[in-house]
Amino acid sequence: MPQPFMTPMGAEILFLLNGTLRSLPELFSLLRYEAGDIRRCIRDLSQKWLINLVDERVTLTFTGHILANKIRAALPAQYGREISPVGECPSGNQSDWVLDPEAREKAFRDLFQSNPWLELLPDQPLLPDDGTGQWKTGISMGSWGTSCPGEGDTPLDDLFRTSVVIQNFGLFLMIHTIEALPSELAERLGDLYQARLVSEIPVDFKQNFDFYLDIIRQAEKIRGVSTWATPGIAFEMGKRILHGADVELIITPELAETLLSAPYRQIALNLIGLSNLRFRISQVPVEAGLTVTDRHLSLGLFIKKGHQYNKYYDLISTAPRALAWGWDLYRYYQQNSLPADEFFARING
Repeated sequence: MPQPFMTPMGAEILFLLNGTLRSLPELFSLLRYEAGDIRRCIRDLSQKWLINLVDERVTLTFTGHILANKIRAALPAQYGREISPVGECPSGNQSDWVLDPEAREKAFRDLFQSNPWLELLPDQPLLPDDGTGQWKTGISMGSWGTSCPGEGDTPLDDLFRTSVVIQNFGLFLMIHTIEALPSELAERLGDLYQARLVSEIPVDFKQNFDFYLDIIRQAEKIRGVSTWATPGIAFEMGKRILHGADVELIITPELAETLLSAPYRQIALNLIGLSNLRFRISQVPVEAGLTVTDRHLSLGLFIKKGHQYNKYYDLISTAPRALAWGWDLYRYYQQNSLPADEFFARING
């Protein structure tokens, strides 16, 4: 069974909702499908956290909006990419297929018929290729041709990557504040399509962060953005610094105060003056827990309810596209931070 967002009807519904709120009767009038089929598709899209349905009124969620943008960009060139869901093109030229439900339906059917792999996303989450030419679900990469979709830089590749991320991590994205990420990076969530979700649930009230410590131990270059710390992580980071790893950490003013107190103070005193360790203080709200190294990306987010950082789940990846995404997120925080000495000079001066 194709995922609801990777069918002509589901994609058309997302497209029609892009940038606007619509009532169910309005959607029924715009779509050339049976009302019962439309209702089922809307229900399925809601269960994937792509749309909100309240009092017969339908809107996109944040991830739904991202996916709708990818669908719009991937429409075949002959139908035009500068179209609006209804009305006129931004250029002022009428777009007949937008206004004509039959032509619009054909556009979406053509999109999927020309790219049948769009409907090959299975019911179970995809996992990264393990080098055998097979996804873990058993779908051969040969089903898509000579290479797996997502590897290129076309709008269709971007649509595939984003669809995989939504399928694999839909619930994770729904309960976390991804909308707080810089907009250009939120739009590139598909770059994380080869990531895996790692959980570190405390046992007997003890949380070891073993997967994260392994990332630190393997790194020669470490960049981090954080609102919190543990003595175990600080100790392991200190060992890597003493072994020559180049480390730059962006922290909040509150965390800076914590690191100047026990039990972190002695670790800090042992490392002060080393040229391969630099602290910066963020000047913008930190809405993610990020570590990006020469080998790994580790990304944690805040839970929407209560706006509390979720220490228990991280997205981890070693894929080049994900690493580039992580470095770009780090640069955003770096550009909005001050060196620690300059920050403290300002507040003390």
